Amino acid sequence: YVGFHAEPTIEGTSVATTRAVVNASLLVLMFNFVLSAFLFR
Repeated sequence: YVGFHAEPTIEGTSVATTRAVVNASLLVLMFNFVLSAFLFR
């Protein structure tokens, strides 16, 4: 999603990549927390 809305420059690509990695990492951490809370109840 972030890559489709990036500016077509080197800076835009690097910002989009950083945002995508941060968003994916946070999503994995949140999903891991929810899944762990559900399974180890």
